[in-house]
Amino acid sequence: MTATLPTLAQVGIPSEVANVAGSPEQVILVAIGALMVLAASAVFGILAAGGIVEAIVKQFPSGGGPPESRR
Repeated sequence: MTATLPTLAQVGIPSEVANVAGSPEQVILVAIGALMVLAASAVFGILAAGGIVEAIVKQFPSGGGPPESRR
């Protein structure tokens, strides 16, 4: 017996969006807003992960000498 996750249709999310948004134009605007939030969250997550990786990598010696300072 395997457990499967319910789909969005089974959860009822599309019908809830349709109930909140009265017209098809509003449904489209809600979907565009959701995609914008998803994209912004993805970009922030990638930047945060890159910053964490960079901070960890800086803690390890690179094997090279220190950078030369200019006078």
